[in-house]
Amino acid sequence: MRILPILLLALLGGCANIWRLENGPLVAFSESVHEAPEPRYTMLWIDLRKKTDARVLAARIKLAEQAPLTAIGALQPAFVARYLPPFVPPQQWPEVIREKARRDDSYEGGGIYVSFRQGRLVYVSLVSRQGDQRFAPRVAAPGSAELLSLPLSRAQMEQVFGAPRRVYRVSEVRY
Repeated sequence: MRILPILLLALLGGCANIWRLENGPLVAFSESVHEAPEPRYTMLWIDLRKKTDARVLAARIKLAEQAPLTAIGALQPAFVARYLPPFVPPQQWPEVIREKARRDDSYEGGGIYVSFRQGRLVYVSLVSRQGDQRFAPRVAAPGSAELLSLPLSRAQMEQVFGAPRRVYRVSEVRY
């Protein structure tokens, strides 16, 4: 019977060290980066189909090196199309999902994904790693020109997007 608590501790101790941060429409996931003393947020998405938050929309994004720093809430399809190529759904996706993805005007590049539905911004996603590829999407706090590259520390997340409403540990990333 003594072995059961030890096995349970060993099993739980081996769980992933992933944190989920939520702030209105924003959800971000962290992972432990070996060089960092604290978790770094490597993936975030903003789902504007949900109730929105003015601070999240006021955060600024740099879509490409030659693009101006722009508030997330001010993104428009024609502007995004100047800096990011259209998103093409992968062939391995089921046809039903690919067809649904084609209905929206979506753009992707450099770890940034932006989607519009009938001209309205509905989704923004930033990742610093996708498969074997590494990216460094850049954001800034409202009114600031200081660019911060993903992955971001929790303090940097708060600086750019405001204080989170909820932060908790999870065992896996769920979409």
